[in-house]
Amino acid sequence: MNKDEIKNESQPLPLGAVSGSFELQIGKVSLQDLRIGNWVIVDKQGLKFEEQLLSINGYSNKFNTIQDPHYDYIYTLEPIELNAKWLVKLGCKPIYKSSKEFYIGLPNIKCELHFQTYLNTNDIVTTLKGDFTELILDRVKYVHELQNLYYTLSKSNLDAVQ
Repeated sequence: MNKDEIKNESQPLPLGAVSGSFELQIGKVSLQDLRIGNWVIVDKQGLKFEEQLLSINGYSNKFNTIQDPHYDYIYTLEPIELNAKWLVKLGCKPIYKSSKEFYIGLPNIKCELHFQTYLNTNDIVTTLKGDFTELILDRVKYVHELQNLYYTLSKSNLDAVQ
C-alpha cells in the first residue's frame, strides 16, 4: 500500500470500508470480520454499550462510533448475538403476525433471506429463498455477520431501524 492509499485518521472512511491490518483481534471479534456500520458491543473499562462503528483503524487500534465520534481506544469489542429482537431492529418482518419466522428482501436480486427462530435457544436457521430455490446457509450467529451477508448479496447496507 502506498502513502496515497493510507487514510488520515481525521478523514472518515466511507460506510463499509476498513483500513489497517486485519491480523488484530480485539476482544471476541476480529477486525477482518467487521465493516464500518456494523453493530457491536463496545466494552470500555467494564461499561458495555451496543454501538455502530463509524470508522476502524487497525494500524493504531482506534475506533469511533456513533455515540463517541472522536477516536478512542476501545478495550474490547464483542459481537451482538442475533435474536428476534435484532432481526426486527434490522428491518426484518414476521411472516405471520405471531410468527417466529422473519424475512427481509434483498435489493438487486429476486430473493429473500428467511430466519426461523427457536424458543429456548439462540439458534436461528437462515435460508436464502428465491422463486424456484431454497438454500439453507451456514449459521448466522451475530448481528455483524448478518449485516455483512446482506451487504455481500445486495451491495446495500443493513442498518438498524430506529
